[in-house]
Amino acid sequence: MTARITLYPGKINSPASTLSAIALIGDTTLSITDAAVLPAGPNLVTLGTGENAETVLYTGKSGNDLTGCTRSFQGTAIQWAAGTSVRRALTAYDFDSLRTNQNTVIDEMPVIALTRNGVINGNFDVWQRGTTFTQNDDLYGPDRWNLLQEANSAWTFSQESTIVPTGSKYSLKCLNVTLDKQCALVYLMENISAMPFLNGNVSIAFQARSAAAAVVNLRAAVLSWNSTADTVTSDVIATWQSDGTNPTWATNWTMENTPANLALSTSAFARYTIEGIVLDTASTTNLALVIWTDDGTIAANDVFYVGQVMLCKGDIAYPFQIPRMQDELIRCQRFYYRMAADKAYTHFAPGYNSSTTVSYVMCPHPTPMRIAPVVATSTTAAQFAVFHAATNTACSVVPADNNSSIDTLSLTATVASGLTAGQGCHLEAANSTSPWIECNAEL
Repeated sequence: MTARITLYPGKINSPASTLSAIALIGDTTLSITDAAVLPAGPNLVTLGTGENAETVLYTGKSGNDLTGCTRSFQGTAIQWAAGTSVRRALTAYDFDSLRTNQNTVIDEMPVIALTRNGVINGNFDVWQRGTTFTQNDDLYGPDRWNLLQEANSAWTFSQESTIVPTGSKYSLKCLNVTLDKQCALVYLMENISAMPFLNGNVSIAFQARSAAAAVVNLRAAVLSWNSTADTVTSDVIATWQSDGTNPTWATNWTMENTPANLALSTSAFARYTIEGIVLDTASTTNLALVIWTDDGTIAANDVFYVGQVMLCKGDIAYPFQIPRMQDELIRCQRFYYRMAADKAYTHFAPGYNSSTTVSYVMCPHPTPMRIAPVVATSTTAAQFAVFHAATNTACSVVPADNNSSIDTLSLTATVASGLTAGQGCHLEAANSTSPWIECNAEL
């Protein structure tokens, strides 16, 4: 993506001042009779009024002096006499830059639309696994977010609905449980999604804040994976480090920017951006976005909040657009989804009885999954039942995966007896709201 040309503010009616002293060709400071009529620097000023007028770029004002002047920014530098007109006029630079920027935006609009935000669930709208997690290191929490901790169960991560960025329904709340232990939020991007980002620079942005019991700083980085595509090490941190020192990253992960401390406010969300990150690691196949605590001295109950996370293609972190919930849910379900009984006798999948004790049931995934998923279920067999011929028969064994594919969930349901071979059936919750089935194809 092409970087935009800098535009400088104008001045209504272009009021004029004059040079108060002679301006030599090599001068980088210009003395003006009334610099107040000119905009603050950096900006442009025009010397003279005829065809030989010279456009000068200045970086600042000191009293009635224009400082940091670049002579002949447009036009030719000449010696100007005291009393020469000085004003912020409309210049060829202004018009040409505006036209070039407009054409660039129009030319790149398809790219922007496709790669505006590479982060799925950056608004933390989707929470299929639950809404509170106090768990071991290197496990997913809110959809698509892997949660790293310096010690198991050192942090509680939860859905927050009160302290949120403007326009969002939720944020991610991160609450310290075990003092002096750091944490990190990791977004792992699969190869097919990362490819459009790999032919140029990227930018990241997110909203964050702390609270009265404060985490002082966060840091953020983009990492490149330079090994086999989609076989990434999800625990991207090999060794945690102390304040002011970035972690040691796991083998084959390379940090693409130089992180600095991002100081958090305790009273309001602020937007943090890191723009123009050069992706220059050879043979990159996957990307990761990592946001972590840089504080090594964290008190129990210290808290911070994160929301509206973006990874953009190019040198600009675009304004966050709130995604449609249904679109984000489907995108998340490519990697993980969960069917849970929301009432007694919830139906999970139809099938047929292959014998008096075994049923095979199948249903399509909500969307094709990234790979054939790892299937898991709740662990109490009797919470599941096979419904057949108007009869519920409790399972004697927890339903098990039966060669599920990218497109289809397939399970074997086993009962002690009572089925009729060849008869239709479906797998359902027994008189319980406890059973669940999950399909996991995360990186």
